[in-house]
Amino acid sequence: MTKNLSRTLILTAAALTLGAGAAYAQDRMNAKIPFSFRITGTELPAGNYTVAPLASGSAMLFRNVETGKGAAVLVRNPASSANGAPRLVFICGGGGCSLASLWFSADRGWEFRSEPRLKDIEKERLATIYGHRSKGQ
Repeated sequence: MTKNLSRTLILTAAALTLGAGAAYAQDRMNAKIPFSFRITGTELPAGNYTVAPLASGSAMLFRNVETGKGAAVLVRNPASSANGAPRLVFICGGGGCSLASLWFSADRGWEFRSEPRLKDIEKERLATIYGHRSKGQ
């Protein structure tokens, strides 16, 4: 391959990657989560979070507004819902809460495999936290 062709392919790939990231930029929410929770094996404290897709769109980043710390969760199972409100749904038990689904709108949502630690006498419960869309980074 010539240098010019290689350079053109690299620039085209970069432009496509940036374009895909821009398409996901509209999907961003802020949510106040009043309890600690787990995603991808990481325990995050209660607080105000921004939730936004990473540039590739294959993972979501949860970032605590106060501390700047966060964690990412891979998105694999797209889903749809009649409720178009941005929200986070957690499955909770005695061992805490784990992210079960994330929704930016009725047609932009993901469900996650969530396994809270339940004691034999416990029943799982759902906690829904409604967020609001935000603009910019």
